Amino acid sequence: MDLLGSDSEDEKDIKFTINENYAKNYDTWRKKEEKQKLLDRYGNAENTSSSSEDEEIRSTPQMDKDWLRAYAVIRFQQPRLYKKGEHFFSEEAKPMSKKKEKATTLKDHERRFMLEKGGLESDDDSKPKQALGKSYFEEQEEIKKSFKIAVQDSSDEDDGLLVKKQKTLEEQRKEENEYLEWLKGEKDELADEEAAAELAPLKAYWNDPNLSEKERVLRDYILNNGYYNMFFYFYYSSDESDVEEKLPGIPNFEGEEEFLERAEEYEHKYNFRHEEPGGDEIKSYPRVIETSVRIKDTRRADQRQKKIEKKRQVTIIFLRFVQAKFILKLSQKLRQEKLEKLRKIANNPELNYDLEADFDPEEHNKIMQ
Repeated sequence: MDLLGSDSEDEKDIKFTINENYAKNYDTWRKKEEKQKLLDRYGNAENTSSSSEDEEIRSTPQMDKDWLRAYAVIRFQQPRLYKKGEHFFSEEAKPMSKKKEKATTLKDHERRFMLEKGGLESDDDSKPKQALGKSYFEEQEEIKKSFKIAVQDSSDEDDGLLVKKQKTLEEQRKEENEYLEWLKGEKDELADEEAAAELAPLKAYWNDPNLSEKERVLRDYILNNGYYNMFFYFYYSSDESDVEEKLPGIPNFEGEEEFLERAEEYEHKYNFRHEEPGGDEIKSYPRVIETSVRIKDTRRADQRQKKIEKKRQVTIIFLRFVQAKFILKLSQKLRQEKLEKLRKIANNPELNYDLEADFDPEEHNKIMQ
């Protein structure tokens, strides 16, 4: 029994504890494992959305000009269309894409280094600086080095140290407007003679007074930049507040919604144009058709109308009689009042004078005596 008792005392000293750090790390590992499974199965949504934003492309004014020239060449089958290896779009007509800032490359660093420090490395700021003045030969040597670097990288236009100046958006838009004004007939000459020769048939065709309705719609849509004019500065402008100044004719959103509603209504009617006309409306017809050629039996109605008309005539005659009688009575009363006034003035109560008769001077003097 003592031995058993001693064993029970040893068992009381034994305790079990949980490794909390291991449990916490285990949960973290499980979450990472589940996340990786989801990424492998469905992909990274953030990366896909960012890549789609980077791939969003808008055309440039130079691309629009080249497109007009290509359209004229294809539309009128000009000889340029059949030249082998002919390019219709220039290098400047690359589409503009809204991307994030590119990472600084080695070429960018070298270009900035040449512009800011002249290509010479400087020691730390703590060390004494070199003398400001340089000899004539040192300056010539630095100029030669800079020219050598520029010549070596001149063949590579994209990665070169000296980059060709790009036209601003406003300059490209101004050049495109010259093309559009010339095509509309608002401008007499075009600076680019080669482009003018290619676009001359298109200009003559679009300014033809006998142009069909469909071609006029297409012409106005292209010349007025209907395909992106409303969204151009919203997308590329750094300050959205100047959109209205740059594009005074831009439509508002309410007008755009109204236009979309009309477009949907037109599309619906066009899609169902082969159905029976008026099938979407409930037809109603009057019970009495006024334009019917059927002869109606209106004898009883005519008799009732005659009785009503006869009663109306009798009523009118009676009212006229009553009115005439009233007027006569009123006239007699007025004459009697005038006669009473004359009797008082003449001081003759038995005076009897006909007020309705013509004026007689002798009779008047006789009465007044």
